[in-house]
Amino acid sequence: MNMNSIAPVQPQRSQPRGRLSRPWWPIVVTAALLKATLCPAAQSDPPEKMTYQGFLVDANGVPLASNSPANVEVIFRIYDQSSGGNRLWSEKQIVTVDKGHFSVLLGEGTEVPGESRPALSQIFGGGPLGANAAERYLGITVTLNGSPTEIQPRLQLLPAPYAYLAKYATTLVKHNGEPLVVAGTGDSLLVTGTVLAAQFAGSGAGLTNIDASRITTGTLPDARLDANVARRNQFNTFTTDNQINGHLRVGELFNAPPTSNPGWGKALVFSGGPDMSQVWNNDNSDPLWIARYNAAENQSELRIIIGDDPGGGGSRDKLVVGTYSGVGPDFTQVGGTFTDVFSVLSDGDIGVKRGIWAPGLLSGTGTAVVRRADGLLVVQSSSRRFKHNIRPLHADFSRILELEPVTYPRPETPNDQEIGYVAEDLHDLGLAHLLVYDQQGRPFSIHYDKMCIYLTQLLKDHRSRLTELAGTCSKQAAVIDRQRIELEQLKARLEALEQRLQSSIPATRSPVHAGGGSSILPTHPDPDGGAVTDHTP
Repeated sequence: MNMNSIAPVQPQRSQPRGRLSRPWWPIVVTAALLKATLCPAAQSDPPEKMTYQGFLVDANGVPLASNSPANVEVIFRIYDQSSGGNRLWSEKQIVTVDKGHFSVLLGEGTEVPGESRPALSQIFGGGPLGANAAERYLGITVTLNGSPTEIQPRLQLLPAPYAYLAKYATTLVKHNGEPLVVAGTGDSLLVTGTVLAAQFAGSGAGLTNIDASRITTGTLPDARLDANVARRNQFNTFTTDNQINGHLRVGELFNAPPTSNPGWGKALVFSGGPDMSQVWNNDNSDPLWIARYNAAENQSELRIIIGDDPGGGGSRDKLVVGTYSGVGPDFTQVGGTFTDVFSVLSDGDIGVKRGIWAPGLLSGTGTAVVRRADGLLVVQSSSRRFKHNIRPLHADFSRILELEPVTYPRPETPNDQEIGYVAEDLHDLGLAHLLVYDQQGRPFSIHYDKMCIYLTQLLKDHRSRLTELAGTCSKQAAVIDRQRIELEQLKARLEALEQRLQSSIPATRSPVHAGGGSSILPTHPDPDGGAVTDHTP
């Protein structure tokens, strides 16, 4: 590629000349020839250099260094305008001038401090600096005797004739010179290799037979997606089974400002099932879903909705957990046996097939579970470690003996007879320690297990009374023993006196038997005419 650049010059017969702007050193560049260094077509990375030739004369038209060659410092700069504008490239060289002539390779010099020196190919269309490459001007600054002088005006760089062919190139070649891109039939372009581009512009309406599996990056408009492809920015309906091997998040993950207003998050909704319209009323629209619920600040709940038909007895909507046998993996077999093991009814009742296993409750075997005042079910503990402010219980324990047991059925089980007491009766007797009251303060249930405390206290009282009575009886027995001894002594004395009296009474007296022996007692005349025996000792 050959390019000529002409500066305003001082007239001569054979060629135009340019005058330097400093009159004390009259040097004129008369002509400049710029041409690209040629390289073989197979070379993909040509040298970043251009040849430049010029002719310098003084103001009188005398060539510089006319007697012997001289070295001159020259700075070459390329601009995008004839004056002012942007400086795109610059470099400094020591140029040898011989009888006015000099020849250099632009690109072989050194950088000018503070000025950029990119690759020359970028200046003429090889990068962002190549914008508006039709306007390029070469500025030349010559330094003589330590003083730099810029030739005015700048020289415009022009193409050589065959350089215009680059505008209408029909073939790009590979490294080995084989065609890479050639003109096809009509308006088509044939690319024999891989196309690498930052982006493609245009509608692309004529593109066919594209293998999408070979597209590794880029953006495909939603309009070009098949209807069977799921999209994240719109509602999707999946008509077949889907498997998710990773986590499944329902709802957007974001940090929201704290709020005290309750509200629902996104829900996992369950619908479908066999058509029940021929058997029962069609309940396919009943709410069955799981969702997050923000009850208040720092108070979140996971709510499971099991329907909209509350009721008791297990006949209405409920949550059922169970086992399903005989259906195969992923319900691939029809039929099977479902066994429910845990149920939550819509009226609040809970059904469990067997016991409730709670290994986390630290207690021994057989420990009772009780409901605290706050509604929590806990293991009943009696150790001093779990109690405080322990005081003796003072109550009229005998009041429990005034309770009347009753028998009754409950409304929900009219055929089952139960026995027990009535909570209101205990309340009326002042036995509040044996009662559970509801939130309205009404008697609700009886602590039957605590009745033993009252009964135990009564037994202790009766034992004290029995002990007291036993002491009294012991004392009375001692008195009786003394009295018995005294009676035995009196009896012995009586017997002795009888013997003495018997020996002293005359024989005319009639015998009188007293006690176990016989004795003759004196008689006295009776006022009525009879005789009276004297029993006085």
